[in-house]
Amino acid sequence: MMKKNKIAKLIAIAFVMTGSVPTITSAATLVNVELVSTGSSIAYNNVMAGPYVIEVDGVPIDALCDDFNTESFVGQTWQAWLYSPAEIAAGAGKFASEGMYEEIGWLFGQTDSMTSYEQARAQSAIWNMTGAGPVLDVLATSYFTQATDGTHNAFNPNMWVLTANPLGASQEFLLKIPQVPLPASVWLFGAGFLGLVGVARVHNS
Repeated sequence: MMKKNKIAKLIAIAFVMTGSVPTITSAATLVNVELVSTGSSIAYNNVMAGPYVIEVDGVPIDALCDDFNTESFVGQTWQAWLYSPAEIAAGAGKFASEGMYEEIGWLFGQTDSMTSYEQARAQSAIWNMTGAGPVLDVLATSYFTQATDGTHNAFNPNMWVLTANPLGASQEFLLKIPQVPLPASVWLFGAGFLGLVGVARVHNS
């Protein structure tokens, strides 16, 4: 029961009830975050890339790290701002000045249908969009080229961003929260089963 209540609390950050059907709302929220495990990530160029598990206010979520040059470790805890897609479009986020969230969001949106091998390469491409990441292999270079070819200039409406407070306290992470309003019956029964998918990285030890 406690777990379901915690999950409902996290989803309430992203959704506000209108009648009996939830819709997206935009409100930056300061949350507590912990890097729980390396999940099902794989080794890539001496780092771990792929799905990692973090907890946001006690709720486990898979999340994608976009911040290669800030260190994180399993068991680390910190606070972060949870920014909505609208806030990212308005200029929030650690890498807003880089002007890359549109491209990052496009590639992040492709990871749902990727294998672990492909997700690791997509992650590497994203790291290189925000700074100096690991050397790109052929597939990662392909993802980087596709994402930065100038055709992806719309923000991903499903990409939420966890930005460490203060900056540098930990890596920045990307989350996915469903945009389409859910039927009231699903909302009431299935809040604990909503999937928030992504990946993150820590050094391979």
